Amino acid sequence: MATQSAFPAPGTGAGAPTLSRPSVEGHPVGPRWTRDHSVPISVAVVDGQAVFRAGLAGILEEDDRIAVVATSEGNPGVGALCAELAIDVVVTDLSFSQVDGIELIRGIAAASPSTKVLVVAGAAD
Repeated sequence: MATQSAFPAPGTGAGAPTLSRPSVEGHPVGPRWTRDHSVPISVAVVDGQAVFRAGLAGILEEDDRIAVVATSEGNPGVGALCAELAIDVVVTDLSFSQVDGIELIRGIAAASPSTKVLVVAGAAD
């Protein structure tokens, strides 16, 4: 008999969404997590280019399931911001003038382990 088991979602505030995965006898099964869609996914867009950052944030905001709650040009304090705002996902580049992109991701992981990071990279070619 299949049942649903719920796991706390990223973030800690009241009304935080929950993630659930089908389970059989307490063991998760199936390839997909499902999400409580009544609470939007909180996203931070971090990129050194203001035009790209604003454009991506605008595109993401068009989806009611996503709330862009922060944007940043990339600095060492992004991890603390993610923890403070209970950010679910950070969309970031790797190239910054103030901080190394890999170090930025490490800082996010250390300060806010539940935050997922999606790296968007481009080339001039």
